Order: sequence, then structure tokens, then C-alpha cells
Amino acid sequence: MKTRTDTTPINTSAPDIFHLGGYGRIFLLALSLINLILGIVFYISPGAVIPYWPWPVKELATRFLGAIFLAISLGCWSAIQAKLWQRAKILVLVGGSFFGLTGIVSIVRGATVSGNPAIWIWTGYFLAASAGCLILLVNYKWHRKQPEVIGRTIAARPARVFFGVQTIPEQIASNKQPYYKALEAADIAFEKSEVRLDKMEELLGIALAYGLLEIMKRFGPPDVRRLDRAALDSAVLLVTAGATVITGLLLGFAPAMLAARRALHRRHRRPR
Repeated sequence: MKTRTDTTPINTSAPDIFHLGGYGRIFLLALSLINLILGIVFYISPGAVIPYWPWPVKELATRFLGAIFLAISLGCWSAIQAKLWQRAKILVLVGGSFFGLTGIVSIVRGATVSGNPAIWIWTGYFLAASAGCLILLVNYKWHRKQPEVIGRTIAARPARVFFGVQTIPEQIASNKQPYYKALEAADIAFEKSEVRLDKMEELLGIALAYGLLEIMKRFGPPDVRRLDRAALDSAVLLVTAGATVITGLLLGFAPAMLAARRALHRRHRRPR
């Protein structure tokens, strides 16, 4: 059985592969601005762009290309703003793939159909943007997974702003040992071909009760006396924990006993 231990906090100031460096930020900023300008021009004035595009397109398709450029611009800006590069690498991967494929199509078009200088200008831009994205992905290990970070979720910030409470992942992140013990208990049960989540249910129930209690204290009726002193009662938690364990045992063992009884019944009824 593997024992889970606490993970080492991420040093956000260390220039490692999990954080984008200065040159990478400059490249993505330039790419974001260029695509922002292209997207606006393509979307607002498609007729002025169609004669210079590498292959024939209609106005609707030109506006669609403008929307793609705007999306890539937003993706590059989001990658710059991301605290962890590993969470934003998919945006650069998608943008680089688009530029690479479009560059290949432009090369084929310029070599076989028309050698218009505008085609080769677009081709150079597509290939340069694709190469820059590829260099970023290689230098910052695009295939590497980000470290385990508990508590940093999308819902955490709105919960703090609107309700002034910690979310369940944030509560777990502040004290991970009960979480790891619950996972180990589930692993031990799984090795015995059992599914037991009573410890995890107990942990999540306590965390949910704490969060709801804080919300009630913050937004509860002002005429409720001593509401600000309300707290989780240890006796109630003990009874609830016992009920949770008993329920988990019953729900886990009852189906197993029923299946064993049916198997035994079939064996006795089988003709010899």
C-alpha cells in the first residue's frame, strides 16, 4: 500500500518549466496583438482582405477566420496571465496547430496555383508563428503534467468574493491528512474487492457543514440570537460519523451477502 504524503508547495518565483519566462511572454504578447488586429480587420472589413488571402474565400468564411484570429489572440493573452504554464499550454498547442496547418496549405497553394507575393507573406507569418509556439511547447515540456495542487479551483474565488467562505477543496488543502487517510481507507477496501467511501463521505460532510454554517452566519437573519457564535457540535458530528460508518458497512456488505446467498442457493439446487 502506498502512503500519501503532503506535496511540496510550488515556488511561484522559481523560473522552472511550470512558469513562463520573459521571452515566452513577449512572443505571446506580440502574437496576441497581431492576431487581435487581424481578427478585427477580417471581421469588420472582409471585402478588403479577400484579395490578399492565400486562397479564395467568401465573406462569411473571412469573418469566421477573423473569429479564429480573435480566439487565438484571447488564448495567447490567457496563457500570459496564467499562473501555471502547464494549465495554459493547450491554448498555445491549438494556436500553433492552426498556424502550422494553414502554413502548409499556403505553401501548397503558392507552389501549385499561384506565386503571388501576398501568399508567401502569409506563409512566412504562419510558419513563424507555428515555429514560435512549437519552441515554447518544447522548451517548457508540453507533455509534462502539472503537479498536484489541491484547492485551486475555478469556483474558489467566486465563493470567497460572494460568500466569504472557503470551498471544500480549500478546506482540504489547509489540512490534507484527513483527506489522505480517507483515500487510504478506500484503497484498502478496494484491495479486498470492496467499495467503501464512508471516510470520504464523513470528510466531505464535515467540510460542507462548515461551509454552510459560515454562509448562515454571514447571511442569516439578524434577529436570530447568538448566531455569530454558532459552531459544529462535536457530539453531533460523532453521532453522524457513526451513522455514516454503519450506513457504509450496510450498503457495502448487504449486496455481498445477498450475492453469496444466491450463489449458495443455486449450488444446492443444481442437479447432481
